[in-house]
Amino acid sequence: MKITINNKVYYPEEIISTNLAQITGFEKAVIEFAKDWLTGKEQFIIPTSGSTGVPKPITVTRGQMEYSALQTVNALNLKKGNTALLCLNPEFIAGKMMLVRAFVRELDLVVVAPSSNPVLDIHEDTVIDFAALVPMQVQTILDSTSNNVAKLESMKSVIIGGAPINPVLLDRIKKLKANFYATYGMTETLSHIALKKLNGTEASDQFIAFEGVKLGQDARGCLTINSPVTLNNTITTNDVVELLSPSA
Repeated sequence: MKITINNKVYYPEEIISTNLAQITGFEKAVIEFAKDWLTGKEQFIIPTSGSTGVPKPITVTRGQMEYSALQTVNALNLKKGNTALLCLNPEFIAGKMMLVRAFVRELDLVVVAPSSNPVLDIHEDTVIDFAALVPMQVQTILDSTSNNVAKLESMKSVIIGGAPINPVLLDRIKKLKANFYATYGMTETLSHIALKKLNGTEASDQFIAFEGVKLGQDARGCLTINSPVTLNNTITTNDVVELLSPSA
């Protein structure tokens, strides 16, 4: 397992010995979290977005993050030695969970600075198996050159979260070769707890929750979530949903 940032390759032993005072910006945030993880840190403070209330920092455990990461890599059938792309802010849960997924499945991780078109910074010879993007990034890539679109289509699995996918973008995604999934989740659930296939023969209009996730509704019709990743505490969202089953 290795992490590549700005064409510099870090192996675990190099990450542990890195002097954080000598690096800055997003690279420092990546290496700092990786160093904490590799040295066995058990608790992490994560800022929330406010999707279930007022934005605030929450404390999560290493075990919660490992559980969430394994749900994703298993659902997407990612294998040891696959290459993942981190192009989201590493200060927030979506970026941190890409790092955790890389560690629990021993994925090689390519890190580029967050931008509207992250594939511009991927070397031509680098094959990416797995990426997490926001809709704006997907839109920007599809509006750019055919070479950039080819980089996106060459990926094995792409998860999209952070904002709704508009119908026009969804129509374009349906024509792509790579496997695209919409995600449902939030900081409090350590990224997503459900996936929806957007293209291919298994495309669906429904989110399907991971095994072990129990869904419900409160008196307002808003979604409630209970899962090992929430330490079996029930989280109440502000999302009014149509619940077809305890997992969809």
